[in-house]
Amino acid sequence: MIALLLACIHPLPPGPSPTEQLQQLDAVLVQPAQGSQIVYLQATVRAGSAYDPVGQEGLAWLTAQMLRQGGAGERSPEQVDALLYELAAELEVVVDKDLVTVRGKALAEDADRFVPLFVDLVTEPAWDEAAFERLRDQATTDLSIGLLSSDEALGDAVFDAWLHEGHPYGHPTQGRTGVLPNLTLEQVQRFHEQTWVRQATTLGLAGAVDQALADQLGDQLAQGLAATSPVHSTPKPRADVHGRQLLVVEKPTTSTGWHFGHALDVQRSDADYAALYLAMVHFGDHRESHGRLYKNLRTARGLNYGDYAYVEH
Repeated sequence: MIALLLACIHPLPPGPSPTEQLQQLDAVLVQPAQGSQIVYLQATVRAGSAYDPVGQEGLAWLTAQMLRQGGAGERSPEQVDALLYELAAELEVVVDKDLVTVRGKALAEDADRFVPLFVDLVTEPAWDEAAFERLRDQATTDLSIGLLSSDEALGDAVFDAWLHEGHPYGHPTQGRTGVLPNLTLEQVQRFHEQTWVRQATTLGLAGAVDQALADQLGDQLAQGLAATSPVHSTPKPRADVHGRQLLVVEKPTTSTGWHFGHALDVQRSDADYAALYLAMVHFGDHRESHGRLYKNLRTARGLNYGDYAYVEH
């Protein structure tokens, strides 16, 4: 009887094999908007500055910027710009600590010309040598002259470096000035091959889109990105903060900026995140005048600039 019962159990499907899983994008999110005439595309890749190899800080930023400014497929940088101008379309690349985001939008009637450009930009960068050298010089200038000329940006960079010393978050997204001149285009190409892979990528579509367009774009990106396991950022713990510490940066300036806080292990998926976010809104989120800090420091006391709170970088 037992053997008979076991024989009648319906077999469970084995699910996709590891090889089949690697053939898929990590996720494709679709949000149609009825009546919209615009297609919005976004590819988010876990390849931000925290994934920079030690001694090659700036590689993630250069790689991401080369996608937009180094040409795409068989198009030169100038041809990419000309096509975007002709279509009145937009493309931008945003590099942060964990993620790189490629955003684009165009009229729905131009989707058949814009979508291939978007795919080429993510999967087949043209790696223009002149663009690479210009971007490398730009990053070096931003981290030296540009950073020193902005008190707010300098304060942010120093605070981040101090708070995350020895951690992948501990350097600006553009890299380090002592490292950037040594980076090569070949290293950028290798970084793209290793980190811009299918399972590190999330694709989003909105506006004048449907599931057919989502499937088409998802398939094209999946075919163009490497089917290898995603790279993980270096898992170094942050340095513990004991008691109160103060770091003063002196420079000739007419203003004084304060940056203070500490690192938390709370993430958006944690139960405490909602309460933490509510507390931040109470103190005052970025560029909003309803917060307690803004009302007391700026409105009541006449202090000049923003007095805001943040729960994330």
